[in-house]
Amino acid sequence: MRRVLKITFALTLVALIMAASCVCAFAAKEEITVNGATAEVGDIVTYSLNLSDCTENVEGLQMYVVYDSKSLKLDEDSLEFPKLNGVVSNTKLENIITFNWTDVQNTADFKRRARL
Repeated sequence: MRRVLKITFALTLVALIMAASCVCAFAAKEEITVNGATAEVGDIVTYSLNLSDCTENVEGLQMYVVYDSKSLKLDEDSLEFPKLNGVVSNTKLENIITFNWTDVQNTADFKRRARL
């Protein structure tokens, strides 16, 4: 009789474990906040620097973009500098991207132009 109870108990336990392993787990959406905007896992976050309020041409700039590499992954091929030639950037550092550009003979004009 004892042996029957042990076998029944063991089979019941195995059946419960198998049933529990088939249950799907639903995780909550993982969200982060970047500069006040909410992004979910898989979203692409774009950071644009707008210098249209500059009243004079720019001769050089140095910038650091600090981010959390646990939450964001950098797409190194997406870095663009449409108005600047010869930008030096370092994307190999952890949690920070550095940029540097200087050209005193070919300054960059970011001034906003009125549209007619």
